[in-house]
Formats: sequence, structure tokens, C-alpha cells
Amino acid sequence: MLPFGPLSEHWRSEAIQLRRFRAESAAAALEACAADLEDAVRKYLYETITVMQGADLAGVSYETMLRKIGSGKIPNAGRRNKPLVRRCDILPGIKAQGPCPMTDNGEPDIAEQLLRDRA
Repeated sequence: MLPFGPLSEHWRSEAIQLRRFRAESAAAALEACAADLEDAVRKYLYETITVMQGADLAGVSYETMLRKIGSGKIPNAGRRNKPLVRRCDILPGIKAQGPCPMTDNGEPDIAEQLLRDRA
């Protein structure tokens, strides 16, 4: 599950309750907040960072991170001689289920990630 998922789900369920009482503007505001939160988390998770930043985040050495990229355990989100990593490929809980799924056009496949996380 994506970080903060329970909070955005809570806001969406609250919006449903507000609509039952005809509080449309409050419901729409909560849904907008949930969407904004989900977008921010998505951007954070799929942002590319340097190998050093990835190593620090994963709690491993720079060399270990380079080896993982070289072996394909962590996908290179950069170029051949300038590797980068995506946070979602190294964060605990997300990494454990494999690299970020990608669509045919190279964009993160958010729906596939969510379905895989719920399994």
C-alpha cells in the first residue's frame, strides 16, 4: 500500500458520508485533499534520485547500490554512465514486491502497483 493510503481512503469515505447529508462542497473539498495527497505521494515515490541518495535511503553503501543496479536487482532509471534510482524501487515494503511496474510508454503503472500491493 502507498504511504498515507489509509488517510486518503478515510477522507474519501468521509466525503461519501458528507454527500449523504447534502454537504457537497465539503465532500468535494475532502476528495480534492485526498487526490492532492495521493499525487504528492506518487511523485515522491517515482522521483528519480542519485545513487548516493538511494544508498543513504536504503541504508547501504554506494558500492552496494551500484552492484544492485548493475545486477538488475534495482532498475537503472538514468543513463548507462549516469545511473539514477526511483525511491519506489528501494523503499521497504515497495521494493519487497519488486520494481515499480511501468506502462508500455515508460510511465509508472500506478494501477498495477496498487493492485500488486493489495495482493
